[in-house]
Amino acid sequence: MAIGAIDTLSIPEPPHIGLDDSVIYNPPPATRSDSKATHGGTMRVTLNGKPDEIDEGATVADLLARLKLEPIRVAVEINEDIVPRKTFSNKRIQDGDRIEVVTFVGGG
Repeated sequence: MAIGAIDTLSIPEPPHIGLDDSVIYNPPPATRSDSKATHGGTMRVTLNGKPDEIDEGATVADLLARLKLEPIRVAVEINEDIVPRKTFSNKRIQDGDRIEVVTFVGGG
């Protein structure tokens, strides 16, 4: 894989290889104790193609913390719109959002 290539995490399930050789991140099911956001109920979202639940009022930063991902190493797309990294902490996720999290990997 070339330096600067885009790839996604694959934990805990085996990876699903995409058409462009990317690996889709398969997040573990959410639990209330996983998230730092405690604004009320939960919302249903699609995270990298799989149903998931997150706390109401959660931000992209909250989601990345739950997934134990460093913001500097990922790109996030919500409903096919790229979320600028500088807005991760104030970009609220909405019920029904389709979220894609992509990690960057290098290699030679």
